[in-house]
Amino acid sequence: MPEYCESTIVAPGSALTLTLFLHSTDTQNSHTIQSVVVLPPFLLAHLSPTVPLVIMAGGNASVSVTLHSPASNGDYYPTVDVGTF
Repeated sequence: MPEYCESTIVAPGSALTLTLFLHSTDTQNSHTIQSVVVLPPFLLAHLSPTVPLVIMAGGNASVSVTLHSPASNGDYYPTVDVGTF
């Protein structure tokens, strides 16, 4: 599964919510999202729905990820890794 990266401007230490829209191109097998990881310096605050989450063959899923931005000013880019099997 590819990484999701987005550039945005937020105040230091504030919350930011990203919505990931996922689509399975595998029309034969379902897949399970086992993990959603927000890479530092951001912190994961909330994930909805929770994992594990099954995406049916050829199906779609939306995952809402709320994270907290770093406490200090700077140029940061939130990266979210979605782990499946």
